[in-house]
Amino acid sequence: GSRWIQLHKKMKMSSDPQKPGFLNFQITRFGKSGLELTVPYPLPPGEYGLTAAEKQGGMVVFCFAVPAS
Repeated sequence: GSRWIQLHKKMKMSSDPQKPGFLNFQITRFGKSGLELTVPYPLPPGEYGLTAAEKQGGMVVFCFAVPAS
């Protein structure tokens, strides 16, 4: 029914999936207009967001989820 976002003032790069921070990932083209993100470690279940800056100065958030096994 709802979504929320938690912002941190001091985000730090981290390759440890148990610590909050930016995700390390690689991007490759997928098809004609898609992108594939590859994270080099298992992500814990939850929802994630990828932000992208627009030329007009706004932000776009692309959300994805990792289901519980």
